[in-house]
Amino acid sequence: VAASEPAAAVVRGKVNQRVESAGLAITVVGVTNEPRFKEVTAPPASQKFVGVEVLLENNGDRGHQYFSTSFKIKDPRDRVYASGGLGVGDPPLDWGTIVHGEKVRGHIAFVVPKDAAGLTLAYIPPGGGPPNYRPIHIDLGH
Repeated sequence: VAASEPAAAVVRGKVNQRVESAGLAITVVGVTNEPRFKEVTAPPASQKFVGVEVLLENNGDRGHQYFSTSFKIKDPRDRVYASGGLGVGDPPLDWGTIVHGEKVRGHIAFVVPKDAAGLTLAYIPPGGGPPNYRPIHIDLGH
């Protein structure tokens, strides 16, 4: 088995588990394979939709800029998929700044190959995040 990143380099969690790193916390509240308005937004037969609802919290000592594009999905073969799939749930996670003690909740959409499995949601904040931030990876169970 090839060694990937060291365990200490990443903070890992799973769906419905609050995961925190350097004052930023993420909870994946839900995962779906049904796009909103699926009659219009369904991906091609060779792909599947993955919709993720996230709760992002700032418990750090300064404001944190967030962008939906800072979330990626990764498979066990290290293929990375960017957000932006059509059919995102309501409300979509957009972008903004959250201050200490503030939370924001929204949906992000991805389109991945139909056979993709073992998917992990990764959050890499702009500029790498606050000091001592370790990337948060959440097993989506898909």
